[in-house]
Amino acid sequence: MKEMLLKEDKRIKESRDQKRFNVVNSRKITVATLFGDVTFGQTYYKDCETGRHVYLLDEVLGLDGRISPCLAAVAAVEAVIGPSYRAACKSLEELYGHHVISHETMRQLVLKTGKQIGSEEKRRKQEPEGKNKVPIIFMEADGCVLHMQRQNKRNQELKVMIAHERWENRTPGNKEYELLNKTYYVSFVSEEF
Repeated sequence: MKEMLLKEDKRIKESRDQKRFNVVNSRKITVATLFGDVTFGQTYYKDCETGRHVYLLDEVLGLDGRISPCLAAVAAVEAVIGPSYRAACKSLEELYGHHVISHETMRQLVLKTGKQIGSEEKRRKQEPEGKNKVPIIFMEADGCVLHMQRQNKRNQELKVMIAHERWENRTPGNKEYELLNKTYYVSFVSEEF
């Protein structure tokens, strides 16, 4: 891993826009991965256009901080399914045979992942995908009351909506129908729904 990272850093250094990115120095960094910490020398640059100092290797690899994306994903999943951040850390430690990350780092990863998911959902709402245009969209909505246990509210309404283009016979001569291009929406939040 260390050799591969050093080769990639060297390739970036040789192929970069030399007028824009000036080499400042090389620094030793440590990246936490699923198979342990990897320490290597990484080239540090100054971006002449923005004035920022950057690690181009981080941008190419999608590293944000000193935790590999794969480890961040595994840690976030462990934190969400586990009873606590400390238990999730212990689970990772047992799985990999060494201390991987602290419970606070795991908490920060979960918070950051939540923000990324929220911004992605906002982007999708503002820039919907798809190109299908139809003259009429049929929508049906209803709610289902769920009895909550160990919550402040005793009941909560789950709002459900289905949108579809039209309905057709399942098979010719059959009296049963099916909905075409259906999409389901489910939410506990009234305003969002």
